[in-house]
This record gives sequence, C-alpha cells and structure tokens, in this order.
Amino acid sequence: ELQALVRKVATRVLGGYKSTAYCNNSLRGKVYSDIQHQLKREFGVERYEAIKRSQLGQAKEILSSYKAPLILVQEIQLENRQIAI
Repeated sequence: ELQALVRKVATRVLGGYKSTAYCNNSLRGKVYSDIQHQLKREFGVERYEAIKRSQLGQAKEILSSYKAPLILVQEIQLENRQIAI
C-alpha cells in the first residue's frame, strides 16, 4: 500500500509517466530513493514492514506532503526542458 503511494508521488514529482525526467532511469531512481529514505527516516525504521499499522495514516500524510530537495527539483526541471531526440 505504501509502495503504491511512493510510486504515485514519484511520478507526480517527475512530471508524469511521459516526461523526460521519468524516462531517465538514474534520475527516477534518485527520486524514489529520496522518498523512501524520507519515509524511513521519519519513522526511524529500516524496512517498511516495521512501520506499524497504527502509523499508516501518518505515513500517507508524510508521502502526500513530500517535496523533493532543491537539487533534485533542479535536475528534474533541467531534464524536462530537454527535447527528446
């Protein structure tokens, strides 16, 4: 359930499935990694399974309000400005 929301948030941050940033595997991986690390850092866990069911709502709120770090935002904007060849 959380992983599906992580994918949804990452897709939104990258600009959608058809964006050039989404098609860039390296950049997409950085975004997924940052989102996952943020969630694990907030709860102090190593794995998603360690997040208690009672904290699921809070985890969803954290994911919904996720903002990418400035460096990632700049990379995404730069990538999305490029014209696909």
